Amino acid sequence: MLMSNLAIVLKSDMLQASHALQGLRNNFTTLEHKMTQSINTAKTSVESNHKSLLHELKELRSDVDTLYGVVKGRTPGCEPIIANVVSLKSQVPIDFGTDCASLYKAGVNVSGIYSLQPDPSDNSTRFNAVCDMTTRGGGWTLIQRRYDGSDDFFRGWNDYRNGFGNFFHDFWLGLEKMHILTKHGNNRMRIDLMDWEANYRFAEFDYVTINDEKDKYRILAGGYSGTAGDPFHTQYYQQRMQSMQFSTFDNDNDFDQGGNCAKNYNSGWWFSNCFIVNLNGVWYPTSKYYGSTCNGIVWDMWSNHTNCYSLKNAEIRFRPETF
Repeated sequence: MLMSNLAIVLKSDMLQASHALQGLRNNFTTLEHKMTQSINTAKTSVESNHKSLLHELKELRSDVDTLYGVVKGRTPGCEPIIANVVSLKSQVPIDFGTDCASLYKAGVNVSGIYSLQPDPSDNSTRFNAVCDMTTRGGGWTLIQRRYDGSDDFFRGWNDYRNGFGNFFHDFWLGLEKMHILTKHGNNRMRIDLMDWEANYRFAEFDYVTINDEKDKYRILAGGYSGTAGDPFHTQYYQQRMQSMQFSTFDNDNDFDQGGNCAKNYNSGWWFSNCFIVNLNGVWYPTSKYYGSTCNGIVWDMWSNHTNCYSLKNAEIRFRPETF
């Protein structure tokens, strides 16, 4: 009887121990599952953060490469366009200039982004602009840049009037600012071009004026010098830029009676009927493209680059004639 009771007790103890062991196993399995989940979550988070950091690093490297290209320059005689931008404010001895030429004459000889106010008595005329202090003596205000296709130039009248883009990439300063810059005196315009084989051409024009918005920002130019050709006084009268009003897809002022040049060629420009040059067309990553229209960055006066050859880079500058 005693042995029978002892066996019962031992069997009960073993059963309890078995239950306890099973409980420990279950707890261990649960803990192992939680640890696995935590590890997987941490791994996913690390991988996600790693990918995010790699993406940010790639974008930062792209911006640095772009800025380096801007600082080094891409057009003849125009090495640093924007340099030491962060530290420029402390270097400028005055609050603003009437244009980049006035800043240069005041002793500012570093290219960069500055505040301009063409009418010193009217604060509403103040705006920021890129000043090129190295090309052909310096003092140039950059009006337009086509560099990497980072901005869409197929825009409406308001955008072209006010300006758009990024000073470190592609931009258009704005027709109203161009008018304000040119209405107080005679100005020179310089256009720099680069093709996909790293060849350069330039054109300079005397006595350039951009009229006001009532006259649709009509452009007028005098004498020409350079290597790119003269679209203002070309023998192809129907394609001359001289005395043309500006056109966009929503404000058509060209001579094409049967259509809208800006709409047809994805641009805003001083179109005639329609053009021999158009620097605000689509930026293509190659000189050749296969669209239904000749809508690239076109300067058909450049020999060997006719038939809609699309240029890689283009820049437009203004400077007072008497600089």
